[in-house]
Amino acid sequence: MTAKEYLSQIKEKNLEIIKQKEFITRLRYSLSIAGIDYAKDKVQSSVDFDKFGKIFAQIDDESEKLSFMQEELVNLRVKIINEIRELEKNVYKDLLYLVYVDCKKLKKAANIMNFSYDYAKEIHKESLFEFSKKYPPYTT
Repeated sequence: MTAKEYLSQIKEKNLEIIKQKEFITRLRYSLSIAGIDYAKDKVQSSVDFDKFGKIFAQIDDESEKLSFMQEELVNLRVKIINEIRELEKNVYKDLLYLVYVDCKKLKKAANIMNFSYDYAKEIHKESLFEFSKKYPPYTT
């Protein structure tokens, strides 16, 4: 795994959490329509009296999964923040924090730091190299 892939896990886990929250919202919405069948040509031989119970159980399971995902994200963020803080140059720390912890685009991070985009790209490359030197499992 490269340093960039490793650090990008925060953004990926954030996106997974957003998708999980949306899924739970859709499940909750389905409760309002669970008992209604709008298909006219569909004949149901047996009625499923436990539709709501199944949906509630699934919401509960998915909510537990969401809590676990959020806990994983918090732990990963803390670990990565502590690793970034160990770098020597503040400019590396600041840029990596903005891009990977705050999930800013490099162009936005450059703007925040009052750097040109080209300079930010150069600093970004250097900071990833320094990160991978400090943490050898993560190469550039």
